[in-house]
Amino acid sequence: MKGEDREFLELLGYLYLQYGKADEARIIYAVLVELSAPQPLLTLAYAYCLSQTGQYAVALHHLDSLERAPFSLKERSAYLLLRGNVLWHLGKSQDSRQIFRQFLTVERQRARFNPTRLSLIVRSATEKAREARGALEALRSVQTPATAPTVAGKVTVAQSPGAPRTDGFVRRILRFIARKELHRELGGSD
Repeated sequence: MKGEDREFLELLGYLYLQYGKADEARIIYAVLVELSAPQPLLTLAYAYCLSQTGQYAVALHHLDSLERAPFSLKERSAYLLLRGNVLWHLGKSQDSRQIFRQFLTVERQRARFNPTRLSLIVRSATEKAREARGALEALRSVQTPATAPTVAGKVTVAQSPGAPRTDGFVRRILRFIARKELHRELGGSD
């Protein structure tokens, strides 16, 4: 197969996957895997298509052939996630849990050793903290009860002089949101 034809078919398979047509993508990737020299990423994409169409046993067979493939951390992460998912659907929950533990280990390595990703995570967390501080300052600068407008001649409960201060509560909520955002950026689940 010519290089241009292979690239075209790879792109076509990718587009089919992006538009939710896993069965069509499976056919494209099956042709690519059969006619091309062994390429771990093509086999991984084919196994993904097989899993999306419910053919978990065949997907596991192809994933088994990738056990010792020279993947980058990102590719290894995708491989482990797919393998764990396939094993789970085949009812091998114990094996699946073990694979998911390996997946989490690889994700931690990716976060630790990828300076670009780590700097993006830190920058995002810093921006979230800055936004939280800005929101807190905006809450503090709200009008005082004496100058606050009334609704139908009555001061609302939040504006009454005896109402408890909410700064501490709001600050805790904003910290919680910032932590959740940081956790999500680090690849944790909600």
